[in-house]
Amino acid sequence: MLNDRNLDYLRGCDPAELARRVETVSLPSLEPAQPVHERLREQGIVVVPDFIDPSELDGLDDVIARLGRLRDEFAAAGWDHQENEEYLIQNGGVRVAGYTNLAGYPKPVVQVRQGHDLGMVDVFNADRLFPELGEVLRPRLESPALIEVLSGAGSAHQPRNLNIYLNRNIRRTRGFHVDAYARQVKAFIYLSDVTGLGDGPYTYVAGSHRPDTYRRLNRKLAEDLPNATETPVVPLDRVIPVLGRRGSLIISDQAGFHRGFPQDQGATRCVAVMNYK
Repeated sequence: MLNDRNLDYLRGCDPAELARRVETVSLPSLEPAQPVHERLREQGIVVVPDFIDPSELDGLDDVIARLGRLRDEFAAAGWDHQENEEYLIQNGGVRVAGYTNLAGYPKPVVQVRQGHDLGMVDVFNADRLFPELGEVLRPRLESPALIEVLSGAGSAHQPRNLNIYLNRNIRRTRGFHVDAYARQVKAFIYLSDVTGLGDGPYTYVAGSHRPDTYRRLNRKLAEDLPNATETPVVPLDRVIPVLGRRGSLIISDQAGFHRGFPQDQGATRCVAVMNYK
């Protein structure tokens, strides 16, 4: 399987080579905006390693722990969904399905993925469930510098909903894919250290957001696949597993090829993501 071969190749790379790849898309800050615009336009991804000092995120460790307990209690109960005054928690889209419906639901939705990324937890509008999350992250994800970058890059730039992804022991993940073949930029912040492949880094193919042979080939191949947005054929020398400390910012054009890397047993990765409209 092509996606398995892609993973084997990356696991065989020297750690120094992986670090070098991250450096090619990294900048020290969002200011001035022009170099960020250019990097995002060329590569489809920009990383700011020290966007938030890790010590500023210490207070969010309890949020991650509470979310983990909530997911474990739900799994132990054996329900397919549960709803109370505070939130809805569900397996897959059994109660509410589709991104627009999940993002617009009147309560936060905790969704335990089924199928691809089985067991991964998405929290839609996480700051409504965990207000401290919004207090720390929204000022950064709505900062004038970041909004200028998104606006200048020709992307939607009005903050929409703040979500969390929690991966624990996710050993199998969806292969390379695009969210859509139209420009859509998201901002991610690592809430836990992601310093090795076993932590499950966000993985992106630099430059894959632009028209080229790989995009044409994958669109053709996907005609015979269950999902038209799968992109299993990728240029291996352009694949970047984004390794970094918590507080690292990733700005990513989701029209490029991307995936989450499978984790080692015992690993935890938590990521905040802001969507813009």
